[in-house]
Amino acid sequence: MNDSAVFSGLLDTLKVHWKVILIMAILAGIAATIFTLPSLMPPRYTSTAVIYPVNIEPMSDESETEQLLQLLADNDIKDEVINRFKLYDRAELVPGTAEYNYWMDLLYQERVSIGPTRYESVEITCQDEDPVVAKEMVETILEVYNQEINESIRSKHDEYRRLVQGEMMQLKYLIDSLTTRIATLRTNSGVLDFGSQSERYAEGYMRLIERGGSKANMDKVEGLMADMASKGSEVEILQSILTGFQEEYATLTSKVAIERSKVIHELTYYMTVVEPQVADKKSYPVRWVILLMSVILAVLSTIIFLVAMDRWKSMKA
Repeated sequence: MNDSAVFSGLLDTLKVHWKVILIMAILAGIAATIFTLPSLMPPRYTSTAVIYPVNIEPMSDESETEQLLQLLADNDIKDEVINRFKLYDRAELVPGTAEYNYWMDLLYQERVSIGPTRYESVEITCQDEDPVVAKEMVETILEVYNQEINESIRSKHDEYRRLVQGEMMQLKYLIDSLTTRIATLRTNSGVLDFGSQSERYAEGYMRLIERGGSKANMDKVEGLMADMASKGSEVEILQSILTGFQEEYATLTSKVAIERSKVIHELTYYMTVVEPQVADKKSYPVRWVILLMSVILAVLSTIIFLVAMDRWKSMKA
């Protein structure tokens, strides 16, 4: 059978059964109107926010936007939204029952959408039967996200602060030990300022030579100079090490102060481009779309059925 014959048969079916097709279209329209009534299909309202990531450092090769998307997918955020607004009541689910998590995940994915835009920002969209709740769901996602990342970063900086403070304690012990050792050497040897004292001993020794001092005095001065050289050089070396330790201790003290400030302060890790709003018009269901699709499907189904019936009758005849 060629195409013209098929088309001709279809026209014949439409001419013969147009009343049946019209009745089915009207019935489909009536059914769609009834099923989309608010009492049977409660309207939903949508609230949307668009944000950019700020104050976060990308990990590995991922961008800041990709990291933001990963963080917004955190289970703690999902659980907080579900429990705060009791989303399980929307589907009459009972927490803790069999397959609760499975159906709850589907419900959350149906009502919450988080994805990137082409401008490297992130769009958060929430739906609910209450427009105020839809807006508050978006705000809750942002609030919990900011809390989670703040806690994570504060924990990291606090851990580093405690590590640095441990290094400071060890360094303080070394500084105290060196200070005590230097003080003991200076007390026992009388070395207070190695440079100036060495010069005075050298000057005295030279004057003895010039005046022709006795061997006993010469030996005494040489012994003092040797002792000064031995003890003084040790004091100088220890003093140099002590100075280095003190400088390092000052550097660590500055680091601890910086890390402490990062632990205390709370930052915002997103910049809002589009603020969530309370919707004044429903976004679901779109009644005219449902009505149109229902009528089209009903008409097509009826035509297919009638054509099949006519073909079956002709073949039987």
